[in-house]
Amino acid sequence: MASSHSTWSGPHEVFQRAGGYDCAIVAPSQGRCALRAACRCTPGTGVAGLRPTGIDTLVVVGGAGVYARQA
Repeated sequence: MASSHSTWSGPHEVFQRAGGYDCAIVAPSQGRCALRAACRCTPGTGVAGLRPTGIDTLVVVGGAGVYARQA
């Protein structure tokens, strides 16, 4: 299921403006992904490309599991 643009762009903007964060948009795999309202996003990397020791703060948005919990 696609996520809303605001579910990731809002937190991304807040952390980017706070300073001290190297923000990245990451998806399950690299390449274009669908968002609601026919928007598209092209993440810079997939999960496999992350360095776990380099992650200070991780924000996870959207996905079928999130929407199932809302029900």
